[in-house]
Amino acid sequence: MYRSRLQRVEENRNLQKSVWLVLAIVGIMGLLAVYGLPLLVRSAVWFGNMRANSSNRDKSDLIPPGPPFLIITYTATNSAQLLIRGTAEPKSSVFFTLNFQPAGKTGVGDEGVFEYDGIILDEGNNAISAVAVDEEGNRSQPSKSLGVWYANKAPDLTVDTPVDGQKFFGSNSRIEIKGVVALQTKLTINNRIMIVGGDGKFSTFYGLTEGENTLVFQAEDQAGNQTRKEIKVSYNR
Repeated sequence: MYRSRLQRVEENRNLQKSVWLVLAIVGIMGLLAVYGLPLLVRSAVWFGNMRANSSNRDKSDLIPPGPPFLIITYTATNSAQLLIRGTAEPKSSVFFTLNFQPAGKTGVGDEGVFEYDGIILDEGNNAISAVAVDEEGNRSQPSKSLGVWYANKAPDLTVDTPVDGQKFFGSNSRIEIKGVVALQTKLTINNRIMIVGGDGKFSTFYGLTEGENTLVFQAEDQAGNQTRKEIKVSYNR
């Protein structure tokens, strides 16, 4: 088919435009692959991290745990080492105080229970309490304060009458027993509980049997410390 010279020139121009367009597209894609795509990826990662951080802040636990519940099975002891059991928020930490001073900490298991034996008691009365701190750092209110009295000295016991080796005669076999014992102490004589006054003094009458009699005095304080004394007396009509 015959084409004029003008048509051939126009076709060459269109072909050149198509070639340049293809080269331009290839060049742009190359530049995008070298520079644009990594930048696009970094931007996407940065934006994703920002969203994650924002989400974490929104979901952060700001609620403090409840106070620990402390369990001490006695109110007095003659052992300086104290064993505490209790419950608190799972995976939290429990911080103890003894007489308002820091006294150690322990972790709480997945089931919300703990046990701690690291507290050494002071002589006399002791006040123990604790707080729980969760994994987010939120701190609970203090627990209920528990009191434990510690002593490791045997209680004082003095028997004024009778004295060891004393002899009694006559028709009346009843004798008077008197003495003084440490305050807040239980006293027994031959396993019979004695009434002790507020000043620690005690007095009672005791019936002797013919011959030798052994009087066993045993004093025991709240902590379990004991003092034992034996006095032998004799009775003959």
